[in-house]
Amino acid sequence: MQFPSSDPTWIVELIKFFVLIGIGSILFSQWFRSTRRFYTDFPFLMSISVIIIAIGELTDVFVNSGLGVYTLQLYKVRVGLVITAMLPMLYMTVLIWLSDQMRAGKIFMTIFAIFCLSVLASLPTIDLTRLVGVLFLLVVIIPFIITFSWAWFLKRLPDIHSGLVVLGIIFLLSGQLFKAIGGILGLYSWLWFAEVLDLIGFAVVVVGFMVKPGWAKQAQISSHPLPMD
Repeated sequence: MQFPSSDPTWIVELIKFFVLIGIGSILFSQWFRSTRRFYTDFPFLMSISVIIIAIGELTDVFVNSGLGVYTLQLYKVRVGLVITAMLPMLYMTVLIWLSDQMRAGKIFMTIFAIFCLSVLASLPTIDLTRLVGVLFLLVVIIPFIITFSWAWFLKRLPDIHSGLVVLGIIFLLSGQLFKAIGGILGLYSWLWFAEVLDLIGFAVVVVGFMVKPGWAKQAQISSHPLPMD
């Protein structure tokens, strides 16, 4: 599918690439400046997700600028990058619910990743790949939204503004759904709107990871993720 170079979508996507690299760098820098650093820290995990998503944006820029087309193999690479970017977010959800059973959590993560990539490799068409990619995205994002909403209402995770994170993720999910549905319906001239929703979502998410909720100033609880019991 060839996109004309006059399509403004690729310009928004290029801007999005640089913004995502900046957001990923900010989150990584926040984690790196911490006196105690763990690879399970949420800013580090989110920075990995954002940077992988940024890399995936380059394939969209390549296609939507008219320099190439999406073959089935290239589109599978694109969706594979999205799935890979979702794994750190899934890991954050697992850390909250299975903090005392991390071996089981790691086994679950491994099985999920192998399953997703195996299914992706077997898909015969771009449209089916797009649909399955959205389904995998929902499998990760919906539990993430539920978990962080619960954390917000229970006043857990005092180092993260869970409410803003959830709001940003909802914007991201809306953008991805708009992009998928628009691609299926052929609404390519409106795909730039999905990219704008993504940019808003990422901006809100990064603020959520940098700003503590108001109640955290009075709360005398651990900043490490806790199970929701």
